[in-house]
Amino acid sequence: RALNEMALGEIPLVGYDIDWQPEIVITGETGELIKFRNKQAMADAVVKVLKNPSVYKKMGKNARKLAMDQMNPQKLSAHEQATYDKLFARFFRAS
Repeated sequence: RALNEMALGEIPLVGYDIDWQPEIVITGETGELIKFRNKQAMADAVVKVLKNPSVYKKMGKNARKLAMDQMNPQKLSAHEQATYDKLFARFFRAS
């Protein structure tokens, strides 16, 4: 949730390439995606963002746009409904 909250605040993102993070942290677009557990690269990316706010301002705007799109209530509801439809179709087909 922290990455989504940062994105909504137009903050460029720095995150690891694990779990769902690559869905919102896109190097060169919304921030910097770092190889998992590479602490030095993570620290370097954070310093890079902090030292170059004008460069990363557009990434923050891109991050917000992507988060707003991904968190769109209508899209989320439609996705959830489609997932349940698939689940129920499998269950009733197996019976």
